[in-house]
Amino acid sequence: MMKESGVLIVGVEHGGKVHTSFVLRPQLVKDSIEVMEGDEAERASRNPHFAGACIIAKQIESLGEIPKEEITTDLVMSLVDIDFEVISKARETLEKRLRSFRSSHDGATKDSTVTA
Repeated sequence: MMKESGVLIVGVEHGGKVHTSFVLRPQLVKDSIEVMEGDEAERASRNPHFAGACIIAKQIESLGEIPKEEITTDLVMSLVDIDFEVISKARETLEKRLRSFRSSHDGATKDSTVTA
């Protein structure tokens, strides 16, 4: 699976350390489903920005030395705007890379057929 890595400008304090490096994976269908069925579903359904923060929390595979299970929506929402922008740009870059990868393999999809 393709991933995108980067470095936050300010970073997030956690466990007495400032963490800046991150790795982001592509958004999966299950991310959206889990957000809309989880504890934060009501708020996510009313606020698309909150839903986006929930999904990004799921996409972040690593953030410094913070354990994955501690990378939550609350943690993402504690980022300063410029760091959230860094992650958002990394997300856009990753999506472009995925699209480019898909389009470079268009021949395979043109020859395939879908049957029900």
